[in-house]
Amino acid sequence: MPKAQRRWFAVLLGQGSEFAFVVFGAAQMANVLDPEWAKALTLAVALSMAATPILLVLLTRLEQSGSGQEREADEIDEEQPRVIIAGFGRYGQIAGRLLLSSGVKMVILDHDPDHVDTLRKFDMKVFYGDATRVDLLESAGAAKAEVLINAIDDPQTSLQLTALVKEHFPTLKIIARARDVDHYIQLRQAGVEAPERETFESALKSGRMTLEALGLGPYEARERADLFRRFNERMVEEMVDMAEEDDASFAAAYKRTSAMLTDIINEDRNHLSIIQRHGWQGTEEGKHSGNTDDEPEARPTT
Repeated sequence: MPKAQRRWFAVLLGQGSEFAFVVFGAAQMANVLDPEWAKALTLAVALSMAATPILLVLLTRLEQSGSGQEREADEIDEEQPRVIIAGFGRYGQIAGRLLLSSGVKMVILDHDPDHVDTLRKFDMKVFYGDATRVDLLESAGAAKAEVLINAIDDPQTSLQLTALVKEHFPTLKIIARARDVDHYIQLRQAGVEAPERETFESALKSGRMTLEALGLGPYEARERADLFRRFNERMVEEMVDMAEEDDASFAAAYKRTSAMLTDIINEDRNHLSIIQRHGWQGTEEGKHSGNTDDEPEARPTT
C-alpha cells in the first residue's frame, strides 16, 4: 500500500465512534467499569472524533504542498527490448515473470514510486515513470519493440496509453488488460484486437472446480467451462457492435446468448445420459435401424 494511503488509514483508524458511548454506558450500568474511567474514555473518544476532520484537512494540505516535488522519471538503460510492460501490479507481474523466466528482454514501467522501490528490494528491474509520456516510451524503446503489455489498472489511463501508442508507434502490438466489460469494449473500439479481462479466466476456473466438487466429471466440467467461454466471448463481441445503442440492446444480447448456452448444456446432458445407459455401442434404436458403427451418432457442432 502506498505511503499516502497508509497515512490516511492511520488517521481514520485512530478515530472513535458513537458506539463507544453505548458500550461505556452499558459497562458502567453493569458495574464492570468505574465511573471515573467511563468519563475519561468518553472524553478520549469525543476528542478523537473532533480532531479527525482537522487532521484530514492538514493531511490534504500537506500532500498538496508536496505534490510539486514529483519524482523524476528514471533513466532507462535497457537497449532494444522486445517487450514493454506498462503497469507492474498484480496483473503485470504475472505476465512479466513468465516472460522473464523465458528469457525475453523487456522494459518494465510503473508510476507508483513506493511500488517501484519495493520491487527493487526483490531484485526486480522496474523503472519509475508515466507510460503515457511519448518521450518516456521512446527512451524505453517503443519504436523498435515488438509488443506492449498495457497492464495499467485505471481504465482511463489505459485508454490514454492505447491511443498514444496507436498514434506514435503504430507497429507496436498492444496486448491489453481489461478491468471489466465496459473497459473491454472501449479497448476494442480503440483498436486492441483481443483485450484480456483480468478476472475472467480465474473466475471460470473457480466455477469449473465447483462443478467438479458437486460431482460432475472433470471432462464434462471442462467442456461446460469451454462452452461458457465461447458464448460469453460471443456475447461481449455483440456488445462491442452495439456500444452506441441503448441498454436494452445489451440486455437482449445477454439474454439471447444465455438462453442458447442453457439449451446446448441441456442437449449435452441428455446426450451424456444416453451414452451412460447404452455405452459406446449405439442406442437400441440405432442398432435396429441398421446403424452398426461402434460410436454413437455425431451431434451437430455449435
